[in-house]
Amino acid sequence: MNVIDLLRYSYALQIVVLGSAVLGVTSGALGCFAVLRRQSLLGDAIAHAALPGVAVVFLLTRSKAPLVLVCGAAAAGWLATLLVLGIVRGTRVKYDSALGLVMASFFGFGYLLLSYIQQLPDARQAGRGFWAPGASRPRCAAATAAPRRPSARDTGAAAFRGNTSSRVYHAPWCRNYDCRDCTRVFRSEAEARAAGFRPAGDCLRR
Repeated sequence: MNVIDLLRYSYALQIVVLGSAVLGVTSGALGCFAVLRRQSLLGDAIAHAALPGVAVVFLLTRSKAPLVLVCGAAAAGWLATLLVLGIVRGTRVKYDSALGLVMASFFGFGYLLLSYIQQLPDARQAGRGFWAPGASRPRCAAATAAPRRPSARDTGAAAFRGNTSSRVYHAPWCRNYDCRDCTRVFRSEAEARAAGFRPAGDCLRR
């Protein structure tokens, strides 16, 4: 498989290439002005501040539309910029210190929301997979695809595996059934719940 085939059939690679191109154009154009005004770290702060914006918009709308998520990221970045400028003008804190304070605060809050979102049943991935929607995989990729390993559901076993680190259990049809930390085995969901385990986020909907 060559690069042309990957660009034609790989949805993930198309998104990565498009995002990298847009990022390179905008960063090159705006970065010159940021360096001249000695605000080169402002972009880093805005980038970290975008995470809570995306998380909050998803929690409010439950939408995965790119335009909706970008609007949330833009709003959070604008708020972070205003907060940095307000700290610099209203206090004796230096500019780089204000950037670090806002960047760490926003990113920590965003990571906290992200950890909560990952437990929600509708917070799944886009589901598009590696290949573009409606496109058939190239023959070489289809021929080299690894065969699906039969799960406990296929073999008739009724084992539920518990993750001892996060205290969640996975059913045989769950995506993370074969996780590394799933060392506990239960015969039923009732037994897993009685042991203090809760269902994993990828098991709430089949």
